[in-house]
Amino acid sequence: MNESELETLKENYTHMIIDGMDMDTLITFAFDSIMENIETWNEEEVKAEIVDLYGEETLKDLSPDSSIKVSYSDTMKPAS
Repeated sequence: MNESELETLKENYTHMIIDGMDMDTLITFAFDSIMENIETWNEEEVKAEIVDLYGEETLKDLSPDSSIKVSYSDTMKPAS
């Protein structure tokens, strides 16, 4: 199997796994994956990422002393 074929096999396998997940499982997987990716970031890196992608207001809303509640919905939103 060459590199291209291996990549296609991996992609097909990934799609099969995702197709077998319900929404709760997908949300849990996404949350765990994102947390794993950012677990080594320091405070400044986290803040910079939030501000770069979503702005200062979102950073304020997500801060631990904020009263915003995060929830997930069944409605898909466009990626930013």
